Amino acid sequence: GYLAPMTEAIPEAVRMGYHICYGTWGGWPMTEVEDIGFCVRLANALAANTPRCVDFFHLPAMRDAGDAFFRPLNDLNVGEAKIFLGLELADGVAAMVRRARSAHKFLPDFGVAHYCGYGRDEPARVRELLADLVAGADQIAAG
Repeated sequence: GYLAPMTEAIPEAVRMGYHICYGTWGGWPMTEVEDIGFCVRLANALAANTPRCVDFFHLPAMRDAGDAFFRPLNDLNVGEAKIFLGLELADGVAAMVRRARSAHKFLPDFGVAHYCGYGRDEPARVRELLADLVAGADQIAAG
């Protein structure tokens, strides 16, 4: 009820999506979560209650995310919206790829992203993180 009315003024020609966050103000993350279930429930509710097309959702992962963490993706019901999983968590390409392999068991098609955004990272490190994101995405796409 709070967000949906704000989307009505966005023209359909403009891609619109939601970034769902665990909260990173003051440190990563503000709350440890057991699984991605809350994000899935929130994405489902937003998709069902947004009056215009939702083009994408960004859902973050945790560093230790494995099969149990991603299992709630089975319940994702967001229509044609593209899902971007925040799998790049500044801990290297191998960890990102490991998380992607677990997520693929429950959601076969998704894009990859940084867990939140690069605005709170050290500026000197952003190029390295972007390079990890590209390298990880290439490995994930190659299978």
